[in-house]
Amino acid sequence: DGVMEVTVESPATHAVALYTGFNSTPSAYAGGTNVTVARWINANTEYTICVDGQQPGPFIMTVRFFPGYPANDAFANRIALTNEITSAGTLEAATRESYEPTTHGNSVWYTFTPECTGILTIDTEGSPADTLLAVYTGSVLNGLLLVALNDNADGRTHSRVQFPATSGIPYQIAVSATSGYASLFQITARMSCADAVAAR
Repeated sequence: DGVMEVTVESPATHAVALYTGFNSTPSAYAGGTNVTVARWINANTEYTICVDGQQPGPFIMTVRFFPGYPANDAFANRIALTNEITSAGTLEAATRESYEPTTHGNSVWYTFTPECTGILTIDTEGSPADTLLAVYTGSVLNGLLLVALNDNADGRTHSRVQFPATSGIPYQIAVSATSGYASLFQITARMSCADAVAAR
């Protein structure tokens, strides 16, 4: 079991639909010039991909399969970010846990602990996925306190949060998609220490 992602690239407008077997109702659908659809699929089950175009012409179709769930789907398995190092992630098949905050959708988790006190900026700039960022303090899901939240930064689909952060305090970061399954994303944490800012 896992997620099948189908991408169709073309200068012309196309519609892409995924079906279970020959069911007449698609389980995933999207239209446009560069289209990506994805859905959870089960082993030993037949699926049908339909590509329809308003105009004749070539297109490139790419099918990818992501087995299982993201490694950091669970809060307990959150991945530690390193200052100013960009990490790649995926939201395919991300889920929600019991007691997970309702602030965000199906998510994957990261954590970042500053080595100094100052301003912390976290963003998903450059991501193909339409992301939402939520940052919390706390060590258990039912005790998280929201620190910062952002959906669309700069009027685009990536996200960015910026807030005063304290040295030694772990900040828990949830990355989610604003609608349905999303594609890949990248995330970066940048800490600007108060001493460094004052020295300028």
